[in-house]
Amino acid sequence: MFFSTRHLINNFFSRTIWLLDLLFCLLFNRGLKRGNYAVIICLIFYSSLSLGETLTEEAKHRVIESTESKSSYYTDSLDSYLAKAAALQESEEHEAAVLVFKNAWEIDRIQSGLYSESQIPIIENIIFSFMELGKWDSVNEQFDYLEYLYRKLYDAKDPRLDSGLQKILSWHISVLNQGIGGHRLRHLRKAHRLFKRRLDIARLTLDSQDPLLQYLKENIALSQRELYLYSDVGREMVYAQTLSSGASLLVKID
Repeated sequence: MFFSTRHLINNFFSRTIWLLDLLFCLLFNRGLKRGNYAVIICLIFYSSLSLGETLTEEAKHRVIESTESKSSYYTDSLDSYLAKAAALQESEEHEAAVLVFKNAWEIDRIQSGLYSESQIPIIENIIFSFMELGKWDSVNEQFDYLEYLYRKLYDAKDPRLDSGLQKILSWHISVLNQGIGGHRLRHLRKAHRLFKRRLDIARLTLDSQDPLLQYLKENIALSQRELYLYSDVGREMVYAQTLSSGASLLVKID
């Protein structure tokens, strides 16, 4: 079954999500459409009417039969693609698995609409295979789409939005901790933005005394400080400090 591979994805998130319970400063201790298909049902009007039916009734029957046939086809095809992709993934044929999962994703968009919850496990499996292949730019692109999808699906007061953003934030924190794939500044900016977005959500949904609010505020301040140190002014400040103290150029946030 397709969902037999979901535990692999969940293991990744469970291994990384704990990082969010630490102060953000720990990050720096290591220094590190295809376009949508348009199904057009053409109603062909004949000069003669079917026996016992009006033209309108005949047209309705054609639409219903065509729609039911296509719906059944897409459902069967989606299940088939998902099963094949899962088998490839479990066999560690990740290049092929990604291609098949992408086909399944396209069918799902036809069947369930541009934005649906059923896309989430498909995207997560694509992410997992790209991780196994070490294609970090592709992983980042899929996480960007996953964030976009969560924002389309859920409003700010829906707990599933914050849960989804927390998963995505855990990825950026993992990259910063482990130095995966480079682009450290880009991940830092995204983590900072996600902390701020989660704070906005927390203010709408939590009591003012909830400790999560303070946690998010602290991490926003720390990530903002680190971003400042990446700026030209910040670099000059660090350099000036090293000249006077003889300390290392490496900056650590306590």
